[in-house]
Amino acid sequence: MGEGTALGALSVVVGGIASVVVAWISKPRDRADDGEPDLSTLAGIATVVTEQQQRVRDLEAAQVAQREHAAVQDRTIGALRRYVLRLQAALRSTGAPVPEPDPDDADLIRG
Repeated sequence: MGEGTALGALSVVVGGIASVVVAWISKPRDRADDGEPDLSTLAGIATVVTEQQQRVRDLEAAQVAQREHAAVQDRTIGALRRYVLRLQAALRSTGAPVPEPDPDDADLIRG
């Protein structure tokens, strides 16, 4: 068999395999089996839009909850800093030494 004949046979085999793969990928499938709505119908599209709207509402609600939680944490940290300042002032007014914060926490406490 010559080189040209071998390459021709190889190209026929590769082309045949490619055709089978394309046909397999393009084969219509029963949508009920995969649980996906049929987007070729108005009802299927409406189902997807409704699900996406619910996902967006859920994400927006989670984002609002996260912001509210962060705001509470910011208020708590502010209150704790003010309380530390009052305690330090009270200690100084009695003449007692104010202890230095732990070195790992010093930047956080001093602001």
